[in-house]
Amino acid sequence: MKNNIFDVSSVDDLPQELKKELKKKNLNANDGKILELFFDKNDLTIDEILIGLYRKHKVIQKRSWVSNRLFSLSKAGKIKKVRKGVYAITIIKK
Repeated sequence: MKNNIFDVSSVDDLPQELKKELKKKNLNANDGKILELFFDKNDLTIDEILIGLYRKHKVIQKRSWVSNRLFSLSKAGKIKKVRKGVYAITIIKK
């Protein structure tokens, strides 16, 4: 994301008192990175997400970690399961 002032994936520049006010679940930087991948392709498999995280963000994650994050993002309504092992974003891209 280019200069997105609302980006919750990186809060390093924020003062400590503001960080305390943020919901802890919003502070997972990799959730934003996963969601960002869906803007490049509408539906993704876990393999594609693992590869995308590395190629775009130089992040290496375990398959189980990605699966858990996808479950959480699904519960939060940000993504949906299209079919077995395939996920799509549900939030509207502007």
